[in-house]
Amino acid sequence: MVGQALKEYTKDLKAADRNWKNRITAKHRYEQAREAEAKEAELNSMVDEPTGLWNRRYFEIQLTNEMDKASRKEYQKALSLIIFDMDELKQINDEQGGHLVGDLALRSLVEIVQGPHHAATSELSSGRLRKKQVIRETDILCRYAGDEFILILPETDLTNAALVAERIRSNIDSQSERKSGIHFTASLGVAEFKPGQTRDEFFNMAD
Repeated sequence: MVGQALKEYTKDLKAADRNWKNRITAKHRYEQAREAEAKEAELNSMVDEPTGLWNRRYFEIQLTNEMDKASRKEYQKALSLIIFDMDELKQINDEQGGHLVGDLALRSLVEIVQGPHHAATSELSSGRLRKKQVIRETDILCRYAGDEFILILPETDLTNAALVAERIRSNIDSQSERKSGIHFTASLGVAEFKPGQTRDEFFNMAD
């Protein structure tokens, strides 16, 4: 009788232990799911909905990170910035069909700038880009506000950044009408980071 009771007691302990472990596992999974949801919400808050690009908030975080990296003595790599405006966006919104047409033009601009694909490696360091390549996967393209876009170019000096800017300007001019049905152009500014500059100083050099 005592032996049977002991067996039942042991069985109950094992069941309780399993239930406890199951509760811990369930709690851990719940916490992981909540954490994943929070990360996803955080990322979504840094995406520009009309274009799918990173937004101003993400740009400011990444620019600070890249400036910190470029400022390290052991790193010794250039950092450049291209700021460009879509020249005719207000006119498109006001005269050619409103914001839906304007959003189409914006998405076409993004497609032109990004090119057919992003290459994982680039010949940019030697002053050349592949024939159809506009920007690299390591470059960071963001929509800053309205008609203004920014491209962060890690490990890129002013000379090579200017080459990229000219390719962007030329491609937008020559491809915009084919992509969107509306011809538009862009105005661009380029700057290379100098260690010791503030973020605003670097930004204003290109703006």
